Formats: sequence, structure tokens, C-alpha cells
Amino acid sequence: MKNCLQILFLALLTVASVKMMGQDSSHALKVQWSFSSSKISNTEFHLIIKGKIEKDWGLFSTSMPDTLPNTRIVLDSGSSVIIENILEKGKLIEEKNNLLEVPVKYFKNEVEISADLEISDLKTGFSGAELFMAFKEEEFSNPSEI
Repeated sequence: MKNCLQILFLALLTVASVKMMGQDSSHALKVQWSFSSSKISNTEFHLIIKGKIEKDWGLFSTSMPDTLPNTRIVLDSGSSVIIENILEKGKLIEEKNNLLEVPVKYFKNEVEISADLEISDLKTGFSGAELFMAFKEEEFSNPSEI
């Protein structure tokens, strides 16, 4: 089972690498990501996603509303997986963004996002992505997917 999960994440990273190669270097990702996982039980897994954020840039929190720039773990439709909870580790900054004119939550330098996953059908497997946006003062990155 652990091999199945590892193969899944390797495939996800391969797809992400191919997508990133096609991007203009002026829009390079402002966050470099690494992934790991561990098996909790036959149907539960713990996913850890670590982000190293480019100097002077901020990564929007998963706790930001859908109507504002944010970070999300998204599973493909039809997936037999439920995200039971998401936890962020790092120094969460909360302040008003002058361009958006609303309070925002974000991380600088680094963040660790962990998620507990419940898999109801191990045979079908699953896949997903990390969607995120970053900013530096009044400059915002395009929404990025890995």
C-alpha cells in the first residue's frame, strides 16, 4: 500500500514538473515544494507538504476564503479520498493587504501543510494537486498548480 501511495505522489510530481517546464521563466514559481507521506492505518494516510517561499514573497494560507487568493489541496473528482483535516505550521502573518484592501493570512520563508486522508477504496487510487498563490507587496503570482 505504501508503494502505491509513493507511486501516486511520484506521478503527481512528474506531471507538475512537465507543467512547470512550459512556463515562462519570468513567472517562475515563488514557492518550491516537497512532499512526503506516511501510513496511519489501512485506510488512513498522513500527507506532509513543505514549501520554501522565495525571499520577500508571501504564500497565502489555506485558511483564506475561496473569494480571495489562497492555497488549497484539491483531490480529483470521483476520488475515493476525504481530507479529514489540514494543519499549517509556520509563522502565520495576519495583516491588511493594501491592494486587496482586506485582511489576509500568509506565510513568509517556509510553511508545512499536513493533511490526514481517509481512503474508502484503495483499489481505485487517487490523485490531486496543490493550488496556491503568492505575493510580494503589490505583485501577485498567477495561480499555480503542482
